[in-house]
Amino acid sequence: MTDQKAKFRDGLKRFVEKEHFKEKEGNLSDVQRSEGLALFYFSKVFDKLNPGVLSDDIEEISSYIVDGKNDQGVDVIFSQDNHHYLIQCKYRGQKKTESDKEVLDFMQIFKRIHPEVGSDFEKNQKVLDAIADIDWKQDTFSLIFISLSRENQDIRNYENQGIDPIDHNDLRDIDDRASFRFMSEDDLNMEYRDSLQKRVLVNATLNATQDQVGNYWYLHENEENYRSFITTISASQIHSLYQRKREALFNLNIRNFIGDTSTNKKIVETVGEEPENFFFYNNGISAIASKVKENPETGQLDCESFSIINGAQTFKSVSKAYARSRSKSKDVKNLSVMMRLTETPDLFTKTDFIERIIQYNNTQNAVKISDFRSNDGVQTALADYFSKIAFGGKRYHYKNKRTHGHPKNSIPISLDDFCRAIHSFDKGPIDCFGGVKYLYDTNKKDGGYYFLFGDKENNQILETISQSQFDIFASKFFICETARILFGEQKKDRIANEESRQTPEDKSSIPPKPIFSKRALQGRHLILFTVGEILREIALRSGKNIDDFLKATGFNKPTWRDDQKKYKLIEDAVRLSCDVLIRDYKNRQNPDFVHINWFREQDTLRRLQEDIKLANDSSIQNMHDSFST
Repeated sequence: MTDQKAKFRDGLKRFVEKEHFKEKEGNLSDVQRSEGLALFYFSKVFDKLNPGVLSDDIEEISSYIVDGKNDQGVDVIFSQDNHHYLIQCKYRGQKKTESDKEVLDFMQIFKRIHPEVGSDFEKNQKVLDAIADIDWKQDTFSLIFISLSRENQDIRNYENQGIDPIDHNDLRDIDDRASFRFMSEDDLNMEYRDSLQKRVLVNATLNATQDQVGNYWYLHENEENYRSFITTISASQIHSLYQRKREALFNLNIRNFIGDTSTNKKIVETVGEEPENFFFYNNGISAIASKVKENPETGQLDCESFSIINGAQTFKSVSKAYARSRSKSKDVKNLSVMMRLTETPDLFTKTDFIERIIQYNNTQNAVKISDFRSNDGVQTALADYFSKIAFGGKRYHYKNKRTHGHPKNSIPISLDDFCRAIHSFDKGPIDCFGGVKYLYDTNKKDGGYYFLFGDKENNQILETISQSQFDIFASKFFICETARILFGEQKKDRIANEESRQTPEDKSSIPPKPIFSKRALQGRHLILFTVGEILREIALRSGKNIDDFLKATGFNKPTWRDDQKKYKLIEDAVRLSCDVLIRDYKNRQNPDFVHINWFREQDTLRRLQEDIKLANDSSIQNMHDSFST
């Protein structure tokens, strides 16, 4: 089946039957179908089109599902910094039409989940945890209704109208801070096909529009043969290009169509209502190409290895608005969008210049900075060192997180997973310090990237790393990689044991007695911190710091897992970590306790450190003695 003919429904069927539930689709309950739909969309489609927003871990994605009794009509809630996604998923049979009443009800979700406006609506604990840290006055929201069905005109009208403001101080401007999107089966098919495309640069032909004196563009060039064409292209051409090339147009774009929801909405409104003024309101689009062949007579620009590097929001919003408004407004067809097209003949060799072009054309940082880092000396060295390591007949492949494919018979490591794991091991989960934005901050005082790869003597980011430095990083990563596997096994066993000990009274009480192991062991990165803390304590008992301890013990190659003594050390560390996490979680239960905050507060890390140092002194000493003999 080619990418152009791939169907979302077929991919979903394979996912639930062969990967997730491993059960025939027809045997699944309605709740399971909804869960499968959510997990397939976010792990296989959304994540591919919006790299860096979600974890690669399907279990972590599962934790965002809040579906169940008293979910108030939302199935999935997850956040990225100050932006929150509220999603409803509807599994439908073929050729069904979605209920516009259900869509409208979902669009009114704020009336039910806001702490004050929705105070009369009982919310389950998962919903309460997911919304605990929302700043209702300032944060932005994306509401997405995903349905394996068709839409009717009322639904598209709702989408065009957007979210209604609500008469409360927190929500009076919610129409500017929240967007709504309905995704029909046709929309899902289109995005699914986009996600399957290989991320390679494409060729594109642009037809520049003339200015009032007949010029097609202003050309700027320098002595190094870099050229920039400043021009305009029409909304109809943008729509045509997007329909033909789709996501391949944005393969060098750092951030996909996430952005400020109010900006997206205003772009669509301006195209439909003031197309004649759009040029004056909008910053336009920046693109790059390895070669541009211009025809000054016709205004045609033939581009090789073309990519939009800034303005994905503008490009897609204009295409969307054009499709909606072209039959209503003649001016929309002639709408002009400013474009700067830069020709860089050494696109694939002179990466520093390209990186600066991309960086300076973007003003956001969080996820984008991780992509900037992907080509720095540290990341290049990591890729080179990992490529020389094999385990189980497969070589490791360290990959930029925008590159979703990897060589066959290789073990992929994403830049994002690596940085999160090392930071969790050394200092704690990034959620305790500011999230993704913090992780890729190069600030010398408190930036996460500087913490990981800073040259403290010269007060700058390392230009590269030595073999010795890599061995330390690799040791920590391979320990984390093994700890995650062992943690999954421990978590499963502990939850099963705790559930088996519950009495009928425990299960029927209101609220039911919690399964503490299930809740305390929810975060996979917190366990990496406790394992790291335990190993730091063991290292001290050997008279070493953690880096010297790892150098001396040979954890830098994954084959250490065949060493029974080393494997048992990590196994014992994971077991003790689970004890510590569950104990602290139980001790925090009080009327003011907020589940999600326990995973995000630095106080949690400090308490865990103290527990490991004091209450478990004998356990750690035993582990040290057993490992040292």
